[in-house]
Amino acid sequence: MINNLGTRLFKSVTDKAGDLGDKFEEEFSRLSHNITAEVDAIVTEAISLSGYIKVALVILCILLVLAIIRLSAFGFRCLVFKARDWIRANESKPPPQVDFNDRQRLLDPKTASPYAFV
Repeated sequence: MINNLGTRLFKSVTDKAGDLGDKFEEEFSRLSHNITAEVDAIVTEAISLSGYIKVALVILCILLVLAIIRLSAFGFRCLVFKARDWIRANESKPPPQVDFNDRQRLLDPKTASPYAFV
């Protein structure tokens, strides 16, 4: 009797596991089919739009090149104006206030001003 009960219990468990395995297999194949169908639809749509995508990418590349040229020209113009201002500032500088011909006086620590080299 215990043997018979164990056999029936084992058979019941294996039948339930088999049913669950079959249901899992059906659901997995259905999910796989749905995913494959969605991917196929996306790929088909991407292939049909590939001409438009190429045109859009070419337009974006042209706009990027134009933006780079414009920003480079702006940067170059800023450099030119900065250099011009720097040259003008150097031209209008007053002459140095230190007499470099009198080296002995400048190098003597007793008579030299602490601001002589500023």
